[in-house]
Amino acid sequence: MTTPRERRWRAGYGTQRGGFNVAGTVDIRGNVATGPGGIVTVSGSGIVGDLAYNTKGTIQPRHVTNSFSTVYPVRPVVPFRTNGAAVRIPTSGTNASGKSFDYVLDNPRYNYFLPSVAAGSTMFVGVPGCRVWIAGGTEIPVVTFDNNPAKPLPSLQLLFGGPSLNVPKNTSSFNNSPPQYWLIGLPTCASLKSTGGTFIGVIYAPTTALSSQGNAELQGAMVANSFSCLGTFDFHSDDATAFFVNP
Repeated sequence: MTTPRERRWRAGYGTQRGGFNVAGTVDIRGNVATGPGGIVTVSGSGIVGDLAYNTKGTIQPRHVTNSFSTVYPVRPVVPFRTNGAAVRIPTSGTNASGKSFDYVLDNPRYNYFLPSVAAGSTMFVGVPGCRVWIAGGTEIPVVTFDNNPAKPLPSLQLLFGGPSLNVPKNTSSFNNSPPQYWLIGLPTCASLKSTGGTFIGVIYAPTTALSSQGNAELQGAMVANSFSCLGTFDFHSDDATAFFVNP
């Protein structure tokens, strides 16, 4: 969680198509960028600028550009094969404290596979390098990462292939920092919606329409085909994600 003392305004928000419409009470504390010909408009109480800028309905000079080009490899992710010897369906289990989970990922040698998951399912990630493909449905589990300081930091790539995904309204993960959790939208996932709760991680969905509203919060980074936000959505760009690339 970012504290006021740790807040910065170095985040960048970019699109190669169209532009941005910043309205209502939206504050962008950073820089916005579009491709050639793109337009950024600000109205209402919206702000684009650094932490000290407070002129509502305007953009601080030198905080917008229309010469943006992609600087990261935007490519759809291909799911792994499900008929290999290294593929497993995760089973239920407990962590070291005896708490029960519907799914436990504790071996990075395996690619885990689930056809779908029920609403409210829970998942425990115990080691680095875990990878699970959820092929269908509309939900992902609430994920808990092992927080034993004597062990390496666990990490997860969750590949989702259903046509649409609703991020749980309750908190979507526990005990993790953004770089530990990658939610990857496969080309078959057309839309991803968050309507409440907090997602801590990286959303990488270059062919997916991403939307958030109603007290939703994202801490980390995101790549999407399109993005819209309404209500009281908060996005905290985490500096730590700048040093990670899609595996």
